[in-house]
Amino acid sequence: MIGRLDVIIVMLFLAGTPSLYSEQSKAAGRPRMTLIECDMAGIPSKIRSGAKRETIRIFERAGVDVVWVDAGPACKTPSMHGRFTVVIIHEPPKEWDKPKATGFAPTRTGAYRRAYVFYDRVTAMANASTTNHVPETTSVILGHVVAHELGHLLLPGDAHSPNGIMRHQWNYRLWEEAAAGRLLFTPDQSRLIRKELQANQEAGFAR
Repeated sequence: MIGRLDVIIVMLFLAGTPSLYSEQSKAAGRPRMTLIECDMAGIPSKIRSGAKRETIRIFERAGVDVVWVDAGPACKTPSMHGRFTVVIIHEPPKEWDKPKATGFAPTRTGAYRRAYVFYDRVTAMANASTTNHVPETTSVILGHVVAHELGHLLLPGDAHSPNGIMRHQWNYRLWEEAAAGRLLFTPDQSRLIRKELQANQEAGFAR
């Protein structure tokens, strides 16, 4: 039996706008973020490309252009000043004591900000959310988790909020919102993200 979330996910992937994902936007006057994605978990290419589309779409809705750079097989990151790096690892460190966290952002300031995503937590959520279309569900979840961790690199303080993609606790209803394309940064968060990126560009951190 196909559940409600499965139907929403299929509709999202069939009805999405290909032009949004086929080439990255370069609208004049919009802040730009260079994102280096480092896959150390061996994610299937279809899931990676789907997650990339989701992340770019979420930031496009926040008024930000994402320049996406895939790191090489050895995760050797290019020498880019002002980059944001997301490293996807298979599982959290053994000493990790937050069983529900899907990632963390340890380097939140400066020219080389970095966050980590735990792929085993992402796949566990996908399997718990649906019995069908697991790869598509995984792509949606992974893209939103990447965007969430980038939010921690761009927003001040703890950055968690009661609304939108920066919520601390995620549940099934939020995954329905994600699958429908409605789980986004709030208007205030979007404004702060644009302000932070513009400040970085003015400081010479993003070129």
